[in-house]
Amino acid sequence: MTVNQTIPNPSWLAGFVSGEGCFYVRVGKNSTVKTGFQVQPVFVLGQHIRDEILMNNIITFLECGKIHVKKNKEGFTWLEYTVSKFSDIKDKIMPFFQKHGILGVKLQDFNDWCKVVNLMKDKEHLTPEGLDKIFKIKAGINKGRDS
Repeated sequence: MTVNQTIPNPSWLAGFVSGEGCFYVRVGKNSTVKTGFQVQPVFVLGQHIRDEILMNNIITFLECGKIHVKKNKEGFTWLEYTVSKFSDIKDKIMPFFQKHGILGVKLQDFNDWCKVVNLMKDKEHLTPEGLDKIFKIKAGINKGRDS
């Protein structure tokens, strides 16, 4: 079944992301950074390959992001809309969902994700103390949450 291929309004998109989206923080080793780690908040939305029009409409609607075709070892193929450019995260994705709202348990993930974005805006990810805060927040996002 193909989902609606248009985005009727911002609230629809916020509700759709509440069910299908993911906010996470990628931390990787990077010897060129003083702390030795690079921090990257990421927003991802996965959909069946048949929903390519919808995914392209999301890029147009949010004015950012890219679509990647993914395939697992069983051969299932899907599309992944990803936003990882920090300026897009900070200036487009975070304000959009703060205004239009994420629902359910994903709201907790979004709020924690925003804490990391704010730490990065303040350049705290470049200090050992700030990086430690980010690791603690990251540990609780998504399936790492206790409650």
